[in-house]
Amino acid sequence: MKLSQLIHSVIFIMTIVGVGIVSVVNKPFNLTDVKNKAILGGESARALEAQYDDGLFLKTFGVNLWAAVEYHLFNEGKKGLVIGKDGWLFTEEEFISSDKSHDALKNNIDLIVWIDLEFKKRNIELVVVPIPSKARVYQERLNDVKPDELHKGLYQTLITELNNASVAVTDSYSAMQNNKNKQEQFLRTDTHWTPDGAKSVAENAAEYI
Repeated sequence: MKLSQLIHSVIFIMTIVGVGIVSVVNKPFNLTDVKNKAILGGESARALEAQYDDGLFLKTFGVNLWAAVEYHLFNEGKKGLVIGKDGWLFTEEEFISSDKSHDALKNNIDLIVWIDLEFKKRNIELVVVPIPSKARVYQERLNDVKPDELHKGLYQTLITELNNASVAVTDSYSAMQNNKNKQEQFLRTDTHWTPDGAKSVAENAAEYI
């Protein structure tokens, strides 16, 4: 075991034991209530768990503290988090796909094309405003983890397929790229756009329309 892993484990165990002792002292378990629950059906375990959660007043603080320790000392995050450069964070869904992802992409594009045709029958004009991923707009902020092949071509595939089907579609990615050197388009530690990012996409859509 590496020294960093050993330190990681010791800190984790000490934190859990310490918080657990404080919580039990703060609010001792009511074992009488647990005994009155059925064991085989799992009711007693759920009752004990409920008392533990109620007594663990430092639960939220402890979870957040441990997440901070993992991030700052070991450059690790919770499941689903991808850590980039200079404090930039991304979500795992921007990097991986499943065996069904290609079919899902085709089905979604087919659905958009069908909706557009239905709208046109009613003299309604549809304009699709695609959302580029944070990992696409800020590729230079990524570390060793890169989007898989499907995600690399996802945005352009969508644009091309919709254009081929004569569906009106804007280019939000180019708008964000053109403005990101002036103002950040995404929040560094969140999946959402900044107000400037939203403005870039809105102005681009308005100009297109």
